[in-house]
Amino acid sequence: MTFQDLSSDAIADRVNCYAMGAWIDALAHNGGVALNVPLSGGRARVDVPIASLGIDVTLFRKADDTLSEADQVVFHRVSFDPLHAVLPFGLDGRSLTPASAKTPSVTTPPAAAVRTLRAATHASATSCPRMRGWCS
Repeated sequence: MTFQDLSSDAIADRVNCYAMGAWIDALAHNGGVALNVPLSGGRARVDVPIASLGIDVTLFRKADDTLSEADQVVFHRVSFDPLHAVLPFGLDGRSLTPASAKTPSVTTPPAAAVRTLRAATHASATSCPRMRGWCS
C-alpha cells in the first residue's frame, strides 16, 4: 500500500469527492474497518463509524461505468468527534463550545489555522472542486 495522507485536514478536504478508491481503502485499513458500499440502487448510502480515528463517514456509490467499482464511491460526509479525533484546520474541540463560538476572541483562529484553511480552500478549488469531481 502506498502512502496516503490520512490527516484530519486531508479527510475534511476530500468530502464530496470520488475516484479515490485507494485513499478510501487506506482510510478503512488505518481505522480497522471494512467499507462495503452496496452496488445496487445507484446512490445507496452507508454510514460507517471509525471509532479508532474518532470519525463517522457517509459514503455512497456513484453509478459511473467509466470508473472502477472502488472509484465509484463518493466520500459524502465526515463527522469528527471533538473528544477523540484531531479536528481539521487547527480547530480545538476540547476548548471550544457552542457558547464560546459566539465570542469573537474565541472564534478568531490561530494564524497557522488560517493559513492551513486558505491553502486547503485553494487546493480544493484547483484540484478537487466541491460537489462534483475526483480527488487524488
